[in-house]
Amino acid sequence: MTKLPFCLATAALALTGCIPDSGETLSTHESESDIPTVPAGIESAGVLGQGRNVVTEELRGDCVRSATTINIPLQEASLRFDSSLLKEEASEMLGFSMDAKARYKLVSGSARAKFSRSLTNNSLSVGMFYVADYRMGIERLDQGNLQWLVQPGAADWLNRCGDHFLHQRERGGQLYLLYRIDFSSTAARQDFEGSVGVSFPAGEVNATLTRQSSRFVNRASVHVEAFQVGGDVTRLSSILGGGGADANAGRVIIECSMTNLAPCGTFMQNAINYASSQAAGSFSDSLRANPADRTYLFKDWSLLGVSIPVRTVPAQVKNARAALRQLFDGQVEFADRVAVLKGGTLYVPPALKSQLTGYASAAQLNLAILTDAAAACYDQLLDPSNASQVAACTSGVTLSSLASVGYDTSLTMDKLVVDLRQPFAFGGMYQVTVSGVQHDVVNPFTGTTSCPAGFTASPYGQSVADRTWVPISTVNHYVCLAPDSVAGGGWDFTGAFQDNGNGGAFVANTYAGSTGASCPAGTGAPQIHGWGRISGMSALSNHRFCSTGTRSPGRMTIGGVFQRATSCAASYPNVLTGTTSCPEGFSEVAIANVQGTTNGANCGATQFVCKPRF
Repeated sequence: MTKLPFCLATAALALTGCIPDSGETLSTHESESDIPTVPAGIESAGVLGQGRNVVTEELRGDCVRSATTINIPLQEASLRFDSSLLKEEASEMLGFSMDAKARYKLVSGSARAKFSRSLTNNSLSVGMFYVADYRMGIERLDQGNLQWLVQPGAADWLNRCGDHFLHQRERGGQLYLLYRIDFSSTAARQDFEGSVGVSFPAGEVNATLTRQSSRFVNRASVHVEAFQVGGDVTRLSSILGGGGADANAGRVIIECSMTNLAPCGTFMQNAINYASSQAAGSFSDSLRANPADRTYLFKDWSLLGVSIPVRTVPAQVKNARAALRQLFDGQVEFADRVAVLKGGTLYVPPALKSQLTGYASAAQLNLAILTDAAAACYDQLLDPSNASQVAACTSGVTLSSLASVGYDTSLTMDKLVVDLRQPFAFGGMYQVTVSGVQHDVVNPFTGTTSCPAGFTASPYGQSVADRTWVPISTVNHYVCLAPDSVAGGGWDFTGAFQDNGNGGAFVANTYAGSTGASCPAGTGAPQIHGWGRISGMSALSNHRFCSTGTRSPGRMTIGGVFQRATSCAASYPNVLTGTTSCPEGFSEVAIANVQGTTNGANCGATQFVCKPRF
């Protein structure tokens, strides 16, 4: 966190080093009844002296005013660009607390709500959140000069004024930044987390991802947002770039594919510069002219001498509210994931794509049903001691009750996972001489021309392993596969290439995003598994695959290996498809050019591995 010498735009403060002298301190002990809150779920700005109902969690009427206001100037700016905030911390700052009624405002359609909904961090997304937070001053109710608009002790006091009053509001503003990576599958996210990481400074995240982006083409996309509170929010799009339907409300968006991340990097840097500068036209400069309500602090009416009964929310109501919020958050996550898949930047199988519109409608209906159920636990709970009102809340939150009014209990995230991996584990590759001079190459995972225990050798090609045009030495190429339930799991496969033995590439490791004969950082070490003549050349080559040597349970990330000849019958099928092709959701990536000899034919052929597009 960086503290900036932010000053209010007055000469007096500037001459004194911007140290406020208000006659009051900010360290006064606050009682347990104080309720600080962010004005997110409130339809209009709070007014000092306004009441608040602690049971329904809503503002009531203006009950007391003061002819004067105590003003406490501040000049603090906290920049959280060096590390990412937790999702819960960001939600709290935005006012959508995990345990408050304001949570249901996430479906309100406001720019603040939409930004908060974008703060996704789960098995299919990695979100990094940053903020520039400016505190500019406090306005506090002057208790020495009060004017009562509702007389204390009035019969309808609780209904009109509630349990607490707005004692002070803090003024300032924030600029929030979100850098989110959406993945097509849990496998893609796990691959990303293992090779790239999940948390970076705001100024480095895009460059870090760019270095590994080729590995995640069609498997991931980037969503970047900024949201401004306070100042002139209508200028944000012209300053940062990006756009969207809420640009004039202070929320701007930019989307980037893995093939072009540069616009997202420019957006992030523009945001950092805008938030950090104190020059004319900067965020801090805009806040001086138009600060926003940053937080509200409510206090018990007893502070002003008003005696009212202390009301509490029954435990069974708290439990019902918690259960509803859990369901609500799950449906928000489901609806937002549907929107990501409909965006077109990730691979989505046709069968799933055809269901997305229906899923979106069903999720919106579920959210409406949950919001209605929440009303019984908040808005309609006028008297927390009333047994029938409490029962109306608790009985309406069960799955059976919700289902009876149309709630679809089947809408869970597992319906939206794009994971077309084949149910097999990878156990290495090797080469065996069929005829002629011996040119065996062992499986690096066994040290012999064999598969590990539980794995089966599946041939994927046959080629010439000498320099002559006439096949003198013929070899078979094998890949070891096992059911994904094999004891101990399989090994990771992170790329493959063909080299000349001196570092030169005949076929580059494009699987891992490399332009040469190497295993890029994070993809392990090269393992030789074959040797032979290059198609159309007398030169010999090494066949290598990359692996960290890590063995773990789960499905492999490749969709098989095969050989396709260019002008003769020297092709060899992928054992997983029965043809020289990849399964749905995979793309073929060349790993070697050979002189094929399958079925007695003799011509140039290319060997391919199937790389996931999800």
